[in-house]
Amino acid sequence: MNAAEIMRSYIIDMETYNLAEQAGMFCECLGECNLSAFEGTKFCYSADEPYGVHFIWDKGDLRIQLSFKADKDDSSWYIINGKKRCRKTIGNDPEKACREFLDTLNDMA
Repeated sequence: MNAAEIMRSYIIDMETYNLAEQAGMFCECLGECNLSAFEGTKFCYSADEPYGVHFIWDKGDLRIQLSFKADKDDSSWYIINGKKRCRKTIGNDPEKACREFLDTLNDMA
């Protein structure tokens, strides 16, 4: 199962519409892309609804995290590979944020 399919299964079960909408929009863009950088990662999901939800993938020194918060201006993606860290907000354009996230991930993976 790829990263977008994993996210979708959790998004469907979310009780907070705002969080589900944000995560769903990001997930739709993610599902249209090459997700090979996620291969072999271990997945973890954390929810503190209605305040936030977190999708985390780990593989060795690589950590990939998507955090969706009640205030969408606080929603962000985060990537660390042991040497380099990158964190950006998702904001009002989840498609642009998703492309930037995947470009960064492919550079750091």
